[in-house]
Amino acid sequence: MSQITDTLGSALRATGDVVADTGKAISNTVTDGYNKATGNESKTDRLMKNSGFSKDAKDIAREAERMKDNALRDADRRFKA
Repeated sequence: MSQITDTLGSALRATGDVVADTGKAISNTVTDGYNKATGNESKTDRLMKNSGFSKDAKDIAREAERMKDNALRDADRRFKA
């Protein structure tokens, strides 16, 4: 019984993480669209432009974020099965 409870708890946490990440992505997309439409620039955009990080480092960070999202989706699918 404990194993079932642990598995369900893990599945719920993974699902919650996916929902939170999805909500954050939607919020960021809406905010970015608003900022572009109004001519505002987000603090993150300003920091990224002035950070001194190379384009390659930024691309690696984006790829790592994509890989994390894919891993969460895969875990979610496994718990649903």
